Amino acid sequence: MTAIAHLPARLAAALLLCAAPAFAQGGVFRGSGGLPTPPPGGGTVNNPNGTGLKSGRDNERDSSPMPGSVPAVPFSEERWEFWWEFNHDAFVNLRPTLLHAPASASSTPFTPFDSDARSRILMPALLELLRDRDDIVRSSAVLSLSRLQDPSVLPYLSNSAVGDPSLAVRTNALLAMGLSRAPKAADRLKQTMYDERLPDESRAFAAVALGVNGSPEGSAALREALAAGTESALPYTVRLAATWALGLSGDPGNSPFLRTMVTAKGGDETARALAIEALGRVADRAVNPLLIEALGSPHVHVRRSAAIVMGTLARPEDADVVKELERALDGDADQTVRSFAAISLGRIASIGSPPIVERLRSRLHAESARQRAFVALALGISGAPSAAADLVNEFRSEGSESQRGAYATALALLDAKEAIPDLRAAFRKDKSPFLRGYLAFALGKLGDVEVVTDLREIVAGENNPQLLYWSAVGLALLNDRAAADFLKEQLARGGTDQVTRGAWIHALGSIGDQFAASALIGMAKGSKETALMRALATASLGMLNDEDRAPVTATFSRDHNYTMSLTFLPDLYYMF
Repeated sequence: MTAIAHLPARLAAALLLCAAPAFAQGGVFRGSGGLPTPPPGGGTVNNPNGTGLKSGRDNERDSSPMPGSVPAVPFSEERWEFWWEFNHDAFVNLRPTLLHAPASASSTPFTPFDSDARSRILMPALLELLRDRDDIVRSSAVLSLSRLQDPSVLPYLSNSAVGDPSLAVRTNALLAMGLSRAPKAADRLKQTMYDERLPDESRAFAAVALGVNGSPEGSAALREALAAGTESALPYTVRLAATWALGLSGDPGNSPFLRTMVTAKGGDETARALAIEALGRVADRAVNPLLIEALGSPHVHVRRSAAIVMGTLARPEDADVVKELERALDGDADQTVRSFAAISLGRIASIGSPPIVERLRSRLHAESARQRAFVALALGISGAPSAAADLVNEFRSEGSESQRGAYATALALLDAKEAIPDLRAAFRKDKSPFLRGYLAFALGKLGDVEVVTDLREIVAGENNPQLLYWSAVGLALLNDRAAADFLKEQLARGGTDQVTRGAWIHALGSIGDQFAASALIGMAKGSKETALMRALATASLGMLNDEDRAPVTATFSRDHNYTMSLTFLPDLYYMF
């Protein structure tokens, strides 16, 4: 496990996990149960979750609340907070908002890194940190180097992948080789995927890296590895990783191969679910009939993956898909399938479908409490102004913090500015950091400049990572150009607990520009900082390079059936 926390709600988890003995020993894959056991004879297992999956997360790390973690509740497939956790990047749209926000006459405009600034400022600092004495700092450094998207970093990453004494660094360097998008990385990664001398987890990461590398050579290597004649050359875990990686490539050329995997008779249902997800990622619009069939599968993860992918591919005119999603929303035996179906209907409606919106509105009052949260998010995603009054009324009458957080988030996605007075009043009155974090995001997204002072007070005085992060994001969305400087001031003062300090560092990486780099470099190299804080500062240096709607690292979490607790996947979620 690395010290990097890409997703804000996982910051505290990263803080705890990176300091654990397993990490100190160089361990990377340490979920409950270790690596999955291959099915007897390579066939399908009876467990509906599939081999190598768990019904929920049964180890202490994932099943009990962790101090300061967000959401501060046990993992549950049924809660909306975890869907938001894995998918929020594209909806928040943070970095593009910062890039395009108008600068006032009295403020400095947001200054992103260009190639020259990366080579002058970031590259030398990260290369020095690649030789750091602490392995968690080196782990952060290899991944931050990959985010420079500069092919010249490949030799350094390759050296770390084979020469670093820490297994964690070597494994992360493999992934960094893929994330660097350097085509020349494919050959080395292919060799690693087949290397029987290496641990299965390293080989699985090499397969994932071949996918995110995005090169034709990487896709060809994955297809070759999964072809019927050579499938036995890879352990089961690595085959699953390779299947998922075909989708990470974004290569439409993988579609025929993936269709064959989905339609194969007697195949492993876990692999089938991952192949369905991969079809969505390569944007194969011709697979609607396969998805409709998969949504009727007796295997729960096949149905869940199909419900997700339908929302990424279908259009309002795909009446058969819409009909099947509505059937699943109303009647599937699995609540998570119903939840994913609701989100997908919202995504389809966002393209333009008032009838879908009206049917979702009618379900807002008819569903169970947890289901209503997903229907509310679907309405927010739809962008339909007609849903705003319903969501405001639900927010006013709801007593559950969780439900109110869902309604607030949905209203923000709708850009329902008429909700600002209610949301602001709740933000100032409520004491729950859990709810106030979502309200901070909502008010920032909706442009409520009246809460700037409130948000600054939170950043300066609170110690809950979720509330700190979303308050900093709220300030950034409100175009408060002084927010990054404010964070630097808090960090310079020192004397606070590590969780709060880590949250400040992560937030600075999220909203900072070129002018944040010197402070983060100073912390990454600082002799008075703990190894963990130096690693988080090193990670944040990589985050300064993000310019897209969703950062490249969000590839691992978006539009994914996160309920499939495959042992090689949770580590990717917590890595960035």
